[in-house]
Amino acid sequence: MVRFGNFKPKVHYALTPALEPGIVYVQTNGHVTDTATYGADPKWSQVNAQVIYSHSSQTDVFSATKRSFYQWSA
Repeated sequence: MVRFGNFKPKVHYALTPALEPGIVYVQTNGHVTDTATYGADPKWSQVNAQVIYSHSSQTDVFSATKRSFYQWSA
């Protein structure tokens, strides 16, 4: 059995009423049981960037990094 848990705080700031950039940190903790790698606890972290542009009160355009721009494993 494999379990994963994510911790994902994010920070965003409204530069203008229409433009809101942000940054997201994701930490993933895994645990493996009932296999040859019993007790393995993989962990990794990554940082992503995002931008939200509010075109109108009902329409937002959202852009985020397709891949993390910084990633590491413990």
